[in-house]
Amino acid sequence: MGNFNSIASVTRILTYLLEEGLNKEIRLERLAGQPSVTSKPLNEIPNPLTGDGLNLFLFQVNPNTAYRNFDLPRRDSGGAMIRNSVSLGVDLHYLLTSYCKQEQDEASRLYDQMLLANALLTLEEYSILTSETLANLLLREDREAFEEIASTDLHKQVESIRISMQNLSIDDSTKIWSSLAKDTPYRTSVVYLVSVVTLDKKYAVAPPLPVQKPAAIYVRQHRIPKITSINPTHVEYSLEPRITISGINLDGQDVRLDFGDNVPITEMPKPSSIRNSSTLIAVTPVDPDKRSSNLGLKTVRVIDPMMMGEPKVEHKGVESNIAVFELVPKIEEINITQVSPGSFITITVSPMVVPKDVVNVFVGTFRPIRVDIVESEEEITEEEEEEEEEEVEEVRESRSTVVGPTNHLVLRIPELPSQYLNHSYPVRVQITSVPTVEKNIESQNYNKIIPFIEIVSSV
Repeated sequence: MGNFNSIASVTRILTYLLEEGLNKEIRLERLAGQPSVTSKPLNEIPNPLTGDGLNLFLFQVNPNTAYRNFDLPRRDSGGAMIRNSVSLGVDLHYLLTSYCKQEQDEASRLYDQMLLANALLTLEEYSILTSETLANLLLREDREAFEEIASTDLHKQVESIRISMQNLSIDDSTKIWSSLAKDTPYRTSVVYLVSVVTLDKKYAVAPPLPVQKPAAIYVRQHRIPKITSINPTHVEYSLEPRITISGINLDGQDVRLDFGDNVPITEMPKPSSIRNSSTLIAVTPVDPDKRSSNLGLKTVRVIDPMMMGEPKVEHKGVESNIAVFELVPKIEEINITQVSPGSFITITVSPMVVPKDVVNVFVGTFRPIRVDIVESEEEITEEEEEEEEEEVEEVRESRSTVVGPTNHLVLRIPELPSQYLNHSYPVRVQITSVPTVEKNIESQNYNKIIPFIEIVSSV
């Protein structure tokens, strides 16, 4: 940090260091006495010269690139812009010139070069001015050397000040001397860069309002749940379809199940039972009004909520990974188990099918029988008349029509070649691309899951 004295303080410290360097190192005897160190503009250097010395002229100040966005304004909780300080970083460019009286002997003509060499060594010795070095200079016993900058706080800035010699071309040197010292002859000069000097200004800012009520801090060791499997992955439709979720850390304080319905945490269902930390039983939520829209792929994840706030309410805590299962239609009953080609059977399914549902019945691996769900008997009559006019026997045998909504699918068994008769075939129902669950035909539970019908030549 620094105040309005910072730039002047740097100039005064540099001239002081140059004076100290001359006092220690210069041993030449001069009739005019000890050489002086000044910080005048170039046009104030006397011509003709009346003495020997060094002149340190600050000819340019540039903003430091690293500090351009150092202190941007902020906003308070109400959105108003506040600024409790202004901070600016600058780079200082100095022109160091040595001079001596005009005398005839050769040694006198070289005296200004000796002064310049001594100044170069001094500034190289103090090329980095740390806060500690600055404090030792500014707070030393002979403070009268710095009376004009007594209120400076340059030594409190965080960044160290670096002094480095810069290259100066003949063209740039000519421009400086011709524009800043028109009537003064050119003297040997060196350019120094001093970086970075910070300027700060503090503002009085209204203190923030006191905290009326301390914020609640909740500490809890989370055990992140993880789902490793779901059994079964194909769940037959019912009003309360159950699944078993297996994993780790499933026994939280108040576990909730998120089935992807976009409902608040308080409306998410709880497990019907938790056996242990690795197993829980869940009931998949089913909307009876949606009927077949409930079918298809479902997602579930386990949420361990946290109670927070006053009054305390549930918030989402830690969540498990997402697991997937499928809710499929279920064949409740087939009215007969032995049929002949051309006869009708009735299949009772869950859920209830409605008009516009796409329903296909698969008997074995034969071509599926499509069942159209219509809203009235008149639509069935119209469809039959259209089929008779077109005389498409194959279509009439592979399609059936029923009035919905209904749980009963009435369909006709198509004609089959004799080699396919007197055999039993599994029956599956597909509603809007979701088929009934299918098991391996070698499974002992196969007949319990998928019903069979036997197609014979005659009943």
